[in-house]
Amino acid sequence: MRTKTLIMWSLVCGVVILAAGGFKLLQIAGDDATVEFLAAGAGAEVGGATVAAVSLRDEPGATYVTVSMSGMDAGDAVASWRLLALGVVHQPDAVTSADGGPCGATVQTSATCVLEFPATEGVRTVAFLRGGVQRQWTLSP
Repeated sequence: MRTKTLIMWSLVCGVVILAAGGFKLLQIAGDDATVEFLAAGAGAEVGGATVAAVSLRDEPGATYVTVSMSGMDAGDAVASWRLLALGVVHQPDAVTSADGGPCGATVQTSATCVLEFPATEGVRTVAFLRGGVQRQWTLSP
């Protein structure tokens, strides 16, 4: 092939790539995806269960989040909680019962549990993910 032909084909390919990028930009510009943050203590239905992040407490060496749960297997539920702080997602290190309820067994009625996370600072978001649905709370000490 001649040089002029190769240059012409590269320009055509560039225009096709530019058009595809513009089309994709128009597609995502129309998405109105919003993230909803719940207030402390606000309950949410997630995967057939009711959950809420109630409060956050900072202590030396750990951050404690009090949560309420009902209608699920607590062992599974505890693993579904996350804490996002300064761009890092943390899983609970430990769980204890805040009201004597079952935090390590089935929670058919309700239970209030305290989740222990590594010490964090800044704005913290507590998230619960189950069945492909996620709910988030913004908590401050």
